[in-house]
Amino acid sequence: MAKSAAIGKQLEGRWSGIIDVNGKPLNVGLSLVNHPDGSSSGTVISQEGAEIPISHLEQTGSNVKLEIHTVGSSYSGTVKSDGSELMGTWTQGAFSGALTFHRMEAGPASAAKSTAGPSTQTSAASTEPLVTRWADAVGGRAKVAAIKSTYREGTLEVGGMKGTLKAWHTADGKYRKEEQVGPFSSIETFDGTTGMLQQGDLAPHVMAGPELVAAAGCSPSTAMPSSCSRKAALTGA
Repeated sequence: MAKSAAIGKQLEGRWSGIIDVNGKPLNVGLSLVNHPDGSSSGTVISQEGAEIPISHLEQTGSNVKLEIHTVGSSYSGTVKSDGSELMGTWTQGAFSGALTFHRMEAGPASAAKSTAGPSTQTSAASTEPLVTRWADAVGGRAKVAAIKSTYREGTLEVGGMKGTLKAWHTADGKYRKEEQVGPFSSIETFDGTTGMLQQGDLAPHVMAGPELVAAAGCSPSTAMPSSCSRKAALTGA
C-alpha cells in the first residue's frame, strides 16, 4: 500500500458517505491511518466491501486530496475542524459528483474488544484471513496461483424472487457477470480498466465514480474473487 505524509488527527479514522451515480445512491467508505514512521495511507471501500488502496493522500490545512490510480479517480474536499465531516467532490473521467463523508463512531464491538481479556484459540482462528483458510482448503496458494480463469453459476433469492447468477473471471482482473431475478436483469463487464453495465432493457452505460471502484473491487488479481452481486439492480433501484 502506498504511503504519504502524515495527516492530522481530525482526518484519521473510518468515514462513510453516499454518492449519486446515474440516479442510484452508492455507499462509499474511507479508511485513513497514520503510521509510526511518520507516513499515512488509506483505502476507499466500495458498497460491496472491496478495499481499493489510495495511491496518494495529501492534507494542507483543512484541504484534503486523494488519488486512486487503480480506477483513475480523485477526491478533493475540506474536513471540518472538529473532524466530524469531510465535504468534497469525487472525480473520475467525465464523471464528477458531490460526496460528503461522515465520521463513523466506534461501536460496542470495538469497545468490547479493547476491554476483553486474552483471546481464546477459537477467537484467534475466527480472525484468520478467510482467503488464507480458503486457499489452504483447496490445496494451497501455489495451486490457486496456477488458475487462469474461473466460471461460476448459482441461484439466489431477493425479495422473495428467485434467480440465477453466472460469472466469468480471469486472473488478470477481467470479468463478465449476468444476473436474472424475476423481471430484473443485469449484464456487467470489466476489462481491468473500463466497465459497462446494462440493467434490463436500459441502454448500457460506462461505469464511473464509485460504481467503477466497486467493479475494480470485484476483480482483484486473484483466481476466486467475490460475486459482488449488485442488489440495487436486482430490486429495480
